[in-house]
Amino acid sequence: MGDEVEALRAEVARLEGELRGTRAVHAAAIESLPFDFWARDRDGVCVSENSTTRANWGSLLGKRPEDSDAAPEAIAVWIANNTRALAGEVVHGDVDYVVGGQLRHVHNIVGPIRQGDDIVGTFGVNIDLTELRRLERKVRETQRLETLGLFAGGVAHDINNIVMVVLGIASLARRRAAPGSSLDVDLEAIETASRRAATICSQLLAFAGKGDLAVERLELGAVVAETLRLVAPSIPATIAIDVAAQRVAIDADATQLRQLVMNLILNASEAIGERDGTIAVRVEPATRAMLAAAAEDDLAFAPDPARDYAVLEVRDTGSGMTAQTRARIFEPFFTTKARGRGLGLAAALGTVRAHGGGLHVETEPARGSRFYVYLPRSSHGAESAAHQAPIESWRGSGTVVVVDDDDGVAGAAARMLGELGFDPIVCRGGREAIAAFGERNDVALVLLDLMMPGLDGAATLRAIRATHPHVRAVLMSGFHELAEPIAGVPVLAKPFSLDELARAVRAAISN
Repeated sequence: MGDEVEALRAEVARLEGELRGTRAVHAAAIESLPFDFWARDRDGVCVSENSTTRANWGSLLGKRPEDSDAAPEAIAVWIANNTRALAGEVVHGDVDYVVGGQLRHVHNIVGPIRQGDDIVGTFGVNIDLTELRRLERKVRETQRLETLGLFAGGVAHDINNIVMVVLGIASLARRRAAPGSSLDVDLEAIETASRRAATICSQLLAFAGKGDLAVERLELGAVVAETLRLVAPSIPATIAIDVAAQRVAIDADATQLRQLVMNLILNASEAIGERDGTIAVRVEPATRAMLAAAAEDDLAFAPDPARDYAVLEVRDTGSGMTAQTRARIFEPFFTTKARGRGLGLAAALGTVRAHGGGLHVETEPARGSRFYVYLPRSSHGAESAAHQAPIESWRGSGTVVVVDDDDGVAGAAARMLGELGFDPIVCRGGREAIAAFGERNDVALVLLDLMMPGLDGAATLRAIRATHPHVRAVLMSGFHELAEPIAGVPVLAKPFSLDELARAVRAAISN
């Protein structure tokens, strides 16, 4: 009998040990959940919780929902969901809570705890979706801007071809007009209007990230100072400008960089208006913390960890922006200004992206805005300062093959080359150009459009040089994504005038 009692006691001890172990595992599992978990009895009193719940809401143990210090709207949701769960329903819903002063997007699940056929309490789970929602917004914003960029780039490309014809023919006609005559004045007005149209196209192309880049080593602070001198007369006297610029070198297109700085400063000035205010401009090396903050923004900036960056900050004391306005400021043609075209910030974003940088914005209504531009620092040691000499009344000779799928552009370029003394042959595509060369050895130059259906300009030139390796070439383009599609081959930006074409052709033939 004694042996049986001892055996029974041993079995009880073993079972108690297993029960303690099981409870410990269950408790550890609940404690390890990476989201809020709690359980309530039928009276709504919390009987279990994990550390995540305590961190977010304080301890709920022994409390009903109405005993919590949470916001009234959160308590109302808890009570409603708990009532539905006690009735046997598993409740799902997305709820926005303010936790620790921050807005959190939470998926809430509340369900019944059953023992057989009885409901003895409820369990609750809060899964934090804040980061997921942020990433989803970032993807949607990136896709939307990419779509707008494709549209803007396509429109600008087509308009550029039209402007190319107008500007080319106008510059050709001015050669025959008497200087200072009424015809010369009219043609000059046409040229001026054409260049203004080309400027709008370049802003659209900058937004699309397809603008031509003439990259050189620049001191960012010096560019800012130079641009400020240019825009200062356009800024009301009631606005003070505060500049603090360290010496930081970057590799950039000088014209696009000046336009970027000008757009940001004028945008800051317009945000302040005629009120008293300040525009603060700062240039300095970017810290890793700054880059991390920019990468969290919705503008898809992924800093290269192997590179150093410069930061240009433009801060204003203006009216600031609502979240709705902030979400649209980089859309082409979106503007809150009475006289704005809505291209300045769109072009700024495109320019920054084309240079491998990022743009981060912080703003609140009535508290002004801060624009942070991050650009890779220069990896070159010497600054380039190549400047072309003015073109004289230069003439050439020989055959030039003109290749462009747009008849208007091809015809205008051919007439301009004829004016310069060349014998042009017009081809409407890459394959036609390759066939035109045949066995000819009298071609002085080939002038090709970079972006063509089928064979593009770069592929066409490579095919031509396979049989005519020494032919000289100039590529022309309204936009392209590579600064040098073929090493050593210049790219003439559309639209161009007769003098600009002459300069490019002369340089190509002389090399």
